[in-house]
Amino acid sequence: MDKNKKLLLLLFLAAFMIGFILFLIYRPDQAEARAEAKRIHSYPYRGIEDFYSEPQGDQLVKYTSISLAYDEKHEQPLWVCYLLTKQQLEHPVCKRNNRFKADPNIVSGSASLSDYYKSGYDRGHLVPAADMLWSKQAMKESFYMSNMSPQLPAFNRGAWKRLESAVRKTARLEDSLIIITGPLFNDTLGSIGQNHVSIPAEYYKVVVDISAPHLGAVAFIMPHRNTNLPLDKFVVSMDSLEHYSGIDFMAPLPDPLENQLEDTIDKALLEKLMY
Repeated sequence: MDKNKKLLLLLFLAAFMIGFILFLIYRPDQAEARAEAKRIHSYPYRGIEDFYSEPQGDQLVKYTSISLAYDEKHEQPLWVCYLLTKQQLEHPVCKRNNRFKADPNIVSGSASLSDYYKSGYDRGHLVPAADMLWSKQAMKESFYMSNMSPQLPAFNRGAWKRLESAVRKTARLEDSLIIITGPLFNDTLGSIGQNHVSIPAEYYKVVVDISAPHLGAVAFIMPHRNTNLPLDKFVVSMDSLEHYSGIDFMAPLPDPLENQLEDTIDKALLEKLMY
């Protein structure tokens, strides 16, 4: 064998050995196991403040269960944030009270009941009253107009209600969820009332499972119209929602956990929401 053939053979063997070693180190069949090993599996919950988003509107308001970032320009929140637990849902102490009222705690003044009167739009809860049955005070606060957004009746009582029900069902399965909800103003459908309450063209909802051992998140963007499409047709990653909305969700969380929640759509959580 001449020198050139020997050299080629040696190069081939060297390349083969390097490839084999890399295969052993980065085995594709173990990629999922390596990713799972890097996951954060528990989180010492301290309060919903860890999940507040930026921007925080013109006024950050904290209630018994709900925190919200009020936007004076649109006369509704940029986001609402709250904890929803299995214990809350299984131990109701009150009924829906239907006592809508202007929020006395909004410095600039919230939207009013008259803004919605004969508008053709529902006073659409961003935090559902059905999630607040565990506390009379929380129920009262959920009916402040600062928690409302103009919603078409077919949407509010149709697709949006289906998503809210799916979240409650999942909370009973998973124990503890953080919910972040709000309107999107990339486009609007006009406004209603003397206070010019904006009518969003879309809404979003973020569901974060903080129950060990599987921390994960799913986000939804829903067009402001009724639809019979399955809810998973509206699923997006947190990163996509942040890019689209301009909101930095869960900014106070440690970066590794924030990245874990935002980078991928959690399939296990999504399956429970769709079940």
